[in-house]
Amino acid sequence: MGARLLEVLATRGADSLIEKLHADVLSKTTPGQFAVAFSAAGRDCGAAEREVLAALAYSLVNSIPQAAIRLGVIGPAAGARIVATAAPAIADAVQVVSSDPRPRIGAFSPMLEIAGMLQPTLQFRMFAS
Repeated sequence: MGARLLEVLATRGADSLIEKLHADVLSKTTPGQFAVAFSAAGRDCGAAEREVLAALAYSLVNSIPQAAIRLGVIGPAAGARIVATAAPAIADAVQVVSSDPRPRIGAFSPMLEIAGMLQPTLQFRMFAS
């Protein structure tokens, strides 16, 4: 996803961070994760770190209900409620991350991984994996 985002945004000019990161991804010197590409885009646009963190967190939180809606697991109203309910947690996470200078690298989301593995076995799918 990060490589695709960089590809779309790389038309901004050779001096941009996006263009340099895109070149590194194409040369396979970096993998081009989505969070890194998203942050580079925010930096190129002059957005503040907290704004970029909040936008990234919102997009990631929003993507999970969107997938559940496409798979027919929940309806659009339930998806909107999930995202709205997550807003305070997003704000708290942005506060914690932006106020702590130590890097926080890592993730643990086993249920999301299991759901992703089960997706091809569902009877009705709206997108292929």
